[in-house]
Amino acid sequence: MIQKLGIELSISKNTIIIRCGDIWVAEGKKVIPFNEYFDTCVDDRIITSQSLHGQLIIKLGKRLSDLKKAIDSDISRRTLKNGRMAYPLGSILPFENYLLLAFSSFDEKNRANLSKKQYIGCLKKMWDEIDITYGNFPIFLPLLGSGVTRIDASNQDLLEWMLDSLGECKVTYNRPLTILLTEEILTSSDINKKVDLEKIRRIY
Repeated sequence: MIQKLGIELSISKNTIIIRCGDIWVAEGKKVIPFNEYFDTCVDDRIITSQSLHGQLIIKLGKRLSDLKKAIDSDISRRTLKNGRMAYPLGSILPFENYLLLAFSSFDEKNRANLSKKQYIGCLKKMWDEIDITYGNFPIFLPLLGSGVTRIDASNQDLLEWMLDSLGECKVTYNRPLTILLTEEILTSSDINKKVDLEKIRRIY
């Protein structure tokens, strides 16, 4: 069904809404992609102030210490990598109204990289972990992989992989999942950046 601001789909008994919107004003659980180390220092080198990761760190202000405590106390899932404790990709750490996602992996030059295989694996683990942690609230996600993470795919590819991976996981949520796209993604003249919602509707 085509809506004024997007589309609504049904995938594996889940209601999926894809539309333009601002994740920060969404009322529900918001998935925010972090790196595998859950770094909390915005230095515009490893974590940029324009990324959702960086924006959340800035928004937290004095509450950042509470986030650090939550990260430090969650030791059971982390393993040592490059001398630091890292989460497996796809891990979710609940914090306030956020579901923090271990999303990007770093190479030896501190560049965030993700292959298609890693991306799909990350998504499948993410859907399972969201199912455990969302607390029956509506769920809001950005277009994962669009922006700073280096992955050889168009935004259209990324969205289709997100939807395909959800279908393959066979998890069923009681509340809608909403994927929020920026206006730039919906209106871009660049074929690698633009998402065609009509094409998505036809496919799914």
